[in-house]
Amino acid sequence: MGSQTQGIPATSPDTGIGLCDEAASSSLASRVAQEGSTVLDQSVAERKQLREILEQVQRAREHSSTELAQLRKQMNLLG
Repeated sequence: MGSQTQGIPATSPDTGIGLCDEAASSSLASRVAQEGSTVLDQSVAERKQLREILEQVQRAREHSSTELAQLRKQMNLLG
């Protein structure tokens, strides 16, 4: 059981966790949640950027495929 400080228990009688421990735990949980949110935001931004890059690569590949098809056609005409 906890000791008494000015009528306020210094520790919880049920858990033995001090008020400072609870505040620190709450602060840590809040910080972890914020960092998790920041990591999630960064992940979403990176994913969006990767999708844009993939779209650019796909367009370039399609363009190259079209050019190759045209070159093959011209080469076939030349014999």
